[in-house]
Order: sequence, then structure tokens, then C-alpha cells
Amino acid sequence: MKKIMLLLLCCSFLFNVVAQNKKELMQKNVQLETSVDSLRQEAAKLKEDNQQAQNTIKELKISNQKASEKKALLEEKLKSSQELGERRYDSVRQLKEELKNIERQLAPFMSRLPQRGDGKPCQGAPAVTDRDGNSYNTVQIGDQCWMRENLRTTRYADGTSIAQGSTTSFDVAYWYYPDGNSSNKATYGLLYNWKAVMRNSTSSDANPSGVKGICPTGWHVPSDAEWTQLSRYVGNRYHESNCMCDNGRVEIAKSLASTIGWHASELDCDVGNNPSRNNATGFSAVPAGGYNGSYRNFGNYAVFWSATEHASGNAYGRALFYDDARVGLGYNDKYGGLSVRCLRD
Repeated sequence: MKKIMLLLLCCSFLFNVVAQNKKELMQKNVQLETSVDSLRQEAAKLKEDNQQAQNTIKELKISNQKASEKKALLEEKLKSSQELGERRYDSVRQLKEELKNIERQLAPFMSRLPQRGDGKPCQGAPAVTDRDGNSYNTVQIGDQCWMRENLRTTRYADGTSIAQGSTTSFDVAYWYYPDGNSSNKATYGLLYNWKAVMRNSTSSDANPSGVKGICPTGWHVPSDAEWTQLSRYVGNRYHESNCMCDNGRVEIAKSLASTIGWHASELDCDVGNNPSRNNATGFSAVPAGGYNGSYRNFGNYAVFWSATEHASGNAYGRALFYDDARVGLGYNDKYGGLSVRCLRD
């Protein structure tokens, strides 16, 4: 009986153990099924994410293909632009070279053309007034600013009077009416001996002369060097209006002479021949003649003093003659009366 009871107890114990294990196994099975479901969900999600990733990769491949195509197109355009730019650069370089060649070819001719402003009133000084109140037009010729009219003052810039002369003199400053006629003053200015022109200044051949003399403030008596500068400039620049003579020289008198007052001459290049062709420079030299004890050559020549002495008794001047194409360089007795043009400082 005890064995049976013991056996029953053992069976009961084993049954309980089996039941307990079965229960635990069932719980673990439920847990496993739950884990499997979770894993299945995660796998489904991973599959979905993978599909999205594959779609994204596909889209990126398409975008990359388009970008590559666009890049290739841009590179082609860039290459074409570079080639076009190089062609244009070569064209511009060629044009610049051609322009330089043209400039080199034109240089000898350009250097002989009047400068801009030539023949016009001087910039900043279209007119100048002397101590008597006379107003003078000015003219620009190259780098020089000249009075366009003959001086006609009877006083120095400080107000000191100059006497009217009735005789010649080395030592006394005198002025004279051209041809002895006061009505000529407005057009032909006055004549002066060298003493009046220089006042107390000494001879100068500098450029500029530095000799104020009879000129208004800010102006001076031109030296022979300054007259030479004018002659050379006009000879080089006013080719069309100058005259080529038989000896091959270019003569400039017509370019400096006014269109009025000259006696007639038959030779083509002479100042007195067809005077309407005169005065290309605007210098407007008028034939006031001179005085050396008597009035002479009114209408025949214009002679201008310089500030440059030739010898103790004479000084250099420039002359234009009605019957000549040249501008004469000579020296004149200091005691005589001649015309004056002032030059701006």
C-alpha cells in the first residue's frame, strides 16, 4: 500500500511538473509567436525601406544621368565659347595690330596737322587788355598764345606814358602812327622803336624771353627763338595752306598774313596774291609798314620786333612782304618804328 501511495505521489509530482513545464512552454511559445510577428513586421518594414532605397537609388541614377548629360552640354558650350573667345581675341589682336600699323603710317602726316585749338582764341585768355583800355583778341598756334592784333598802347603796364615820336631815337622811347595817320591805329596798331619795346630790359634769346617790356601784365615780348618756334610750327603743320616754291621749300607767309591791307602781287604764293587765301593760322599780320625818319611801305610789309639784339645798334625781327611768300628773318635799326606782337607768359 505504501508503495502504491508512494507511486501515486510520484506520479502526481511528475504530472504537476509536466503541467508546469507545459504551461511554461506554452507561455514561451506565445512569446516566440509574438517575437516572430514582431520580426515579421520588422522584416516587412525593412523590405519596404529597401524598396524605397532602391527607388531613391534609381531616381539618383536618373538625376545623375541628367546631371552628366547637362554637364557634358555645358562643357560643350564652354568649349564653343572658349573657341569663339579665342577667335574674337585673335580678331581683336589683329585689329589692334592693323590699327597700330595705320597709326604708324599716319604719324608723319598727323605731326604735320594743326593741333586742336589752333587758330582759335586762347583757352582762358580769349582777349587781353592793355593799360590804355585797348582790348586785343588772342590766337592759339601750337603751344603759343599770341595777340591776334598789333599792340597799340601808349603806356606801360604800370601806367608810365610813352611819348609820341616825331623823330627817331636809340635812347628815348617813342611810338608812331602807321603811315603817320591816326585813323590807322585801330586796324594796324602803333609803331614803336626798340627802346619803347624793351623799356629797361636787356636782350634775350631765351624761350620764353622773360622780357615784359611794353606788353600787358602776363605777356612778354617774344624772343627770336620764340619767333623761330612759330615759323617752324606753321611750316610743319599748315601744309595745305602753305606754298611749295620752285626750290622745294615750304613758305608760310600767306598762313600768317591777314586778308586785308596788302598791295597786290602777281605771283601765286605771294602774300598780295589772292589775299582771301591768307591767314590759315589766324595770326592776322597786317602791313603797317615802318618809320625810320619817314613813314615807309605801308601796305607793303609787316615787320615785328623781337627781344633779341643782333648788335648794339640793331635787333632781330620777322617780316612779311606783299610780293613774297617767305617770312623774312633780319635785323633792324633800333631807332626805327616797327610793329609789336606780345606772347602770353
